[in-house]
Amino acid sequence: MAGAVLKTFDEIFQDEKDFFLANTSLANDFNKGSVVRTTLEAVATVIEDFFFRNFRIFRGELTAQIFDSFDFAKQGSLPAVGNVEFTTPAPATANIDIPQGTLLTSAQGIQYATTTAGIILIGNTTSGNVPVQAVLEGIVGNAAIGEVNGLIQNVPGISSVTNNAAIAGGQDEESDQDVKARFILFIQGLARTTPAGIKSGAKEIEGVVSASVEETGDCEVTVFIDDGSGTPPQSLVDEVQVHLDANNKAAGVTIFVFASTLLTIVIDTTMTFEGFITGQDLIDEQTIVRNAMINYINGLDAGENVIFFDLIVNMKASTQNFITATFAAPTEFITCQDIEVSSGQVARTSSGDITIN
Repeated sequence: MAGAVLKTFDEIFQDEKDFFLANTSLANDFNKGSVVRTTLEAVATVIEDFFFRNFRIFRGELTAQIFDSFDFAKQGSLPAVGNVEFTTPAPATANIDIPQGTLLTSAQGIQYATTTAGIILIGNTTSGNVPVQAVLEGIVGNAAIGEVNGLIQNVPGISSVTNNAAIAGGQDEESDQDVKARFILFIQGLARTTPAGIKSGAKEIEGVVSASVEETGDCEVTVFIDDGSGTPPQSLVDEVQVHLDANNKAAGVTIFVFASTLLTIVIDTTMTFEGFITGQDLIDEQTIVRNAMINYINGLDAGENVIFFDLIVNMKASTQNFITATFAAPTEFITCQDIEVSSGQVARTSSGDITIN
């Protein structure tokens, strides 16, 4: 079946003109500004808008109906999660309670809230790990070590707070391009015991951002998963294991699920921008490109190589002012080479891992 053909303004106008010439001899002035031409142009504008507006609606509805037929849905956004540690300037003379819902902030102004109550016991100066969650969902809540360091709400006896590990797992709502790619993987994996099916099955679990599948021996399959942090919790690994054993394991085949090993990509780069950009404008441009680098690397699947060319393409696409970049680290980028990532690793980076000169 032929695809839908959408006529442009010029094509619609020409059709109208041809109809007039074929059916009447009373109207033959089609010069710019004539009454006939102006009228036909107005009609052509309305028809063109109608064509494109309804085509977009039709395409969206058709896609939604296809997804619904397979009980397949776009993944929503998720908040970043992690732990912080509260500190008091001297050993506590009494237990210091840290309420659930205590609001914190990062150096970038992103807010976080404790999800359980914490405590500094008498005689201690630190609370140990207290779970937190970003107030806003999305990748904006992902934070490098030490970035969550501000108290919005005063807690008596507490002098400081910090995160000793990255706060991660924040995901934006799945883009149309990403959901299409995942749907293709889903279709390929309808035979659920194939590598594609096992990978798709792992990604069905909420919180799994990436997965890699490796046939490690006769009747053995190893799956590595990541939640966006590079250090997914064992509870998530166990949930994926149970799900795959119930839905994706063929008779006689053993599936092993492991957390991916974090491969931190540390980058040192000097960038060139169009024109004479200085001060805050330069900082803003550098931040835009830095975020593009983070989004590309942190969007890679477990076991997926960091492709130098793809990174540069994402940097260039982030701002029209970016010209080029040279690298002092990592070693591979100095010579424009890719970073190879094993099936058990996942490449990740953060703002604290990227130095821009």
